[in-house]
Amino acid sequence: MSTAQGITGKQQTRSPQAPRRWWDLSDASLPTLRDRRTRRVLLMIVLIWIVGAFDLIFTLMAMDLGGFEEANPVARQFIHSPPLLATFKFGTLAVASGILLAFAHRRITEVACWALGFVYVGLAIVWLVYYGCEPTG
Repeated sequence: MSTAQGITGKQQTRSPQAPRRWWDLSDASLPTLRDRRTRRVLLMIVLIWIVGAFDLIFTLMAMDLGGFEEANPVARQFIHSPPLLATFKFGTLAVASGILLAFAHRRITEVACWALGFVYVGLAIVWLVYYGCEPTG
């Protein structure tokens, strides 16, 4: 226990704050939207979901055109069943989003979100090149 004197001059006792454990999901440990890092992580997760939806759409379109081979070996098993493919893609996004949101207050989570964002933007560029829709500039 540490002691401190307040404005009134009386001694006040404070208990040291116990370190947060990663499994502690009490209200005090959950990130709030008031935290800037949490807002940035949430914004990146929204971006990842948007690009993920476009990835699914472009994958299904490429499959219909023929001559397309899914690069992901797990998703390749579901390529001939669009509902299963959508469930797999959005299920993995949901699990990843839950993990990222649980640790949104940590710097490494924000770095991971930025890295995922760059990977997904790269994926979007690959799809643009695949369909011959390169932006002109």
